[in-house]
Amino acid sequence: MRGYGYAQMEAQAELMLRKVAIVRGRAAEYLGAGTDNANAASDIQIRTYGIPDRAGRWLETGGERQRQILQSFMDGANEYADRNPSDIDPVIRE
Repeated sequence: MRGYGYAQMEAQAELMLRKVAIVRGRAAEYLGAGTDNANAASDIQIRTYGIPDRAGRWLETGGERQRQILQSFMDGANEYADRNPSDIDPVIRE
C-alpha cells in the first residue's frame, strides 16, 4: 500500500490533494470560493453531513489492520510529496 500511495501521488498528486480538501470540507480554504461559490457550498454540505467526523470514527472502529493499511498508503503519498515538493501547487501543498 505504501508503493500504491506513492504511485498515486506520482500520477496525480494535485487531483488527489484537491479531492482531500473537498472531502475534509476545506476546498474553499485552499482553492477559493469557486465558480458561483461551488467550493464554499460543498464545504458547508460536507460539514453539515459530518463526513470528516464520520471518517474519523470509521478509522477508530475499523480495527488495527485497516488503520495499518491506510497509514501505509498515506506514508507513501507523503513520501512522494516530501521528495517532490515542486511538483505540487503551493496552494495545496500543506
